[in-house]
Amino acid sequence: MPSHDKRARRRRRGAGILPALIVLLAIVAAALTLLLVRSDPLGRNENGLPFEYTQSPDFAEPDGSTAAPLVLGGSAAPTTTPAPTQSAAPAESTAPAASALPAEDGGAPEDGAPTEDEGAQAADTDGESARLIPTVQPGDYFLPVFNRALRTLDDEAMISVTVDDCNDPEAMTQVLAIAKRYNAKLTLFPTGEALMTNGMTEGFRSCVRNLGFELENHSFAHKAEYRLSNSELALQIWKQSIAASYAVGRDYQQHFYRPYSNNSVSDQRTHFYIRKLGYLGVAGYTHSYRDFSDAAALLETLENGKIYQFDMSEKSMGMLEEFVSGASRKGYKLVTMNRLFALDENEMGAQLTIDAQTLPALDDYTPTYYDLKLNDRVNAVYALQARLMSLGYLTGENVKADGIYGPSTSIAVSAFQANVNLPATGNADVATQERLFSSDAPRP
Repeated sequence: MPSHDKRARRRRRGAGILPALIVLLAIVAAALTLLLVRSDPLGRNENGLPFEYTQSPDFAEPDGSTAAPLVLGGSAAPTTTPAPTQSAAPAESTAPAASALPAEDGGAPEDGAPTEDEGAQAADTDGESARLIPTVQPGDYFLPVFNRALRTLDDEAMISVTVDDCNDPEAMTQVLAIAKRYNAKLTLFPTGEALMTNGMTEGFRSCVRNLGFELENHSFAHKAEYRLSNSELALQIWKQSIAASYAVGRDYQQHFYRPYSNNSVSDQRTHFYIRKLGYLGVAGYTHSYRDFSDAAALLETLENGKIYQFDMSEKSMGMLEEFVSGASRKGYKLVTMNRLFALDENEMGAQLTIDAQTLPALDDYTPTYYDLKLNDRVNAVYALQARLMSLGYLTGENVKADGIYGPSTSIAVSAFQANVNLPATGNADVATQERLFSSDAPRP
């Protein structure tokens, strides 16, 4: 039997171990708490709010300006502007075919994002506030340009991932696998040719009917709208719409049209035609994968309400899964553009009636003046360039009208503005065009 002294020593050792265990447990608990805080999928800030939200519904544009919300579908009419006379500006339908055009006039990269500087519009559906950036230059015929939704502190964290072209079967298989893995609802912008490709049509039908995706319009053969005649533009957009209905197997009303270049979102002629087809607006985007070195850099831009653009290129496919998985881990729900802006889903008719559909013509389009600026790729630039050449401001051995507002066009506009005592900005606002197309416009 242990002696009295030995039992006392054991009690003292036990008494020393207990405090040590308590301290150890406290350290472990603190570490677990810190780990849980850091792994919060919404990244709470010091106010307990997700860091993706901002305190103000306004947000800063790339140029530092802010957008003020306006009511979507309000009674305010777009600003109207005087139409060019036939003698002053050639008809928009006389634009040369793509094969006859010279090299581009030094414009921005094909999908460089234009600067937005107008107000935002708001919609409230089912109690959910969503806002959008309207068209860059208000004028006749314009619909909104959907670049991003401005969501409030009370809104669920959402973004839209859009995929253009959709013309590669292997890449599309990869896209669908990624979407299924992360429960992402995508907005697809396939060409009409992709929709009609053997072996892919049924896949697009399943995307809409079974996966909750939406199919939107990216023209039939991915042609630059600003280079097309009136009749060819109408055919390219309408044929893709018919192909989408064929793929879905029912009459399918699309809501968005995405142009060939993001610098073409303000093409008035395109707005006029898609309005005829019942579209809600032109689909821009907040960020394109092209502008980032890798998915990690793109993930740093995550913010509630943004739209992200991908396509079928090797770089895009290499970034897509990492971006989608990263956004999901941060607590974002990946939804269609309709869902992001609290709009109804694309309507599906009870049957398919494409055999009874007729091509709506563009003969009733009358061009009007609206602000044009550097890097615009719009059909109205043809008339501007033609007038500058006829007056002698836009000169050079190989200079031709190409619909791209590049540096040489901007310099020519500046020279004209200086000559008529207008601010020499190089951007052709309505006042500049009215003076340029007037009968007494001076030569250099």
